[in-house]
Amino acid sequence: MSKSKWIKLIILVIVFFFLWSSYIKWHVRYSIKQYLSERYGIKEDFTFISYNNNWLEGIDYQTMIELKNPYHSYLYFKTDRNSYEILQDQSDDMYLGIFAGAYMEQHPKVISFTKELIRKYGFIRYPNQYKPDDYFFPRDLIDINIDSKQQKNLEKEFRKNLIINTTTLLPKLKPNNPPTRIADDIGVINFTFTFDLSKTKHPVPKAEDIVTDFQKSRVLTTGIYNVKVHVFKSESFIGNDFDSIVSFRVDEKGTYTIISRPNSDDL
Repeated sequence: MSKSKWIKLIILVIVFFFLWSSYIKWHVRYSIKQYLSERYGIKEDFTFISYNNNWLEGIDYQTMIELKNPYHSYLYFKTDRNSYEILQDQSDDMYLGIFAGAYMEQHPKVISFTKELIRKYGFIRYPNQYKPDDYFFPRDLIDINIDSKQQKNLEKEFRKNLIINTTTLLPKLKPNNPPTRIADDIGVINFTFTFDLSKTKHPVPKAEDIVTDFQKSRVLTTGIYNVKVHVFKSESFIGNDFDSIVSFRVDEKGTYTIISRPNSDDL
């Protein structure tokens, strides 16, 4: 085969894979749009933050999206490779993800204070690979855990008006037991701070230190919270021996009451 024919063949193959990939991506986008519309009444468009076709491995499509309305949220979806169906048990809980987005928007002083804590104690700002901008960073810092019965009722109300007033809701909410997603998320609002022993000379902070700082700042409104400090060493494995967890309640007067100080291994 002549050189010119080889070049034409290569170009055709590249074009084919581009069109094939675009076709699949369109299907994945369509499935997510349908899911958000039918399940929650959300018709707003979204942006792909990451999209993994996984065609070499032959596994399901993995997607991270940015949803700007009704609340600025970052949501992870896993889509079946053959049917393009959303795999709900392997994707983010959409309502909890949107609730987290609403909390971040409605409590900017909390987000600002977490930045101060990160600087003060030398925590890692981005525990995972995604680092698009400042608005994204709290996603790995804040998780939501709501009692399953309460969440069902909240989702019904949310479908009617796409409104989540976190300040009004938090005093009424209790955490699901066991937690919906992560075993350590024993509060309704859960903060996880990550500390790498290999990359800082700071002393290892304790979760109770963070709770004390939150109490002094007075940025948290009434509700049930949880703080976890996850300690690891990027150069070697150290287990969970240095991790610490504190769950606590803030009442309407701003009084803090410790609920529990469990060990990670007990959860």
